Amino acid sequence: MECDSSNNIFNKVVTVTSYYLGNVSEKFISSQAREHLNKDPHDLTRSDLSELMVWLRVTTSLLIEDPVKVDKYMGDLEKLLVNNNHPEKVKI
Repeated sequence: MECDSSNNIFNKVVTVTSYYLGNVSEKFISSQAREHLNKDPHDLTRSDLSELMVWLRVTTSLLIEDPVKVDKYMGDLEKLLVNNNHPEKVKI
């Protein structure tokens, strides 16, 4: 396991996602990780984020009708990838 703790990555992605999808976020991210990355969500690493984000864009575009909101969500996730920001520091 990586130092940044795969569980920590999962929790950060869930936290950011919760701003957009609410209380289904943990189940949603778990499903995306299992179905598209063939990984247990708690085994996600920082290096998985780019590929996960591709699938999250596709699926959230079907759930969120506003493309500006989807772009904002992707931007918030990208901050985790680029800066390894903590979700509580990501302004939504």
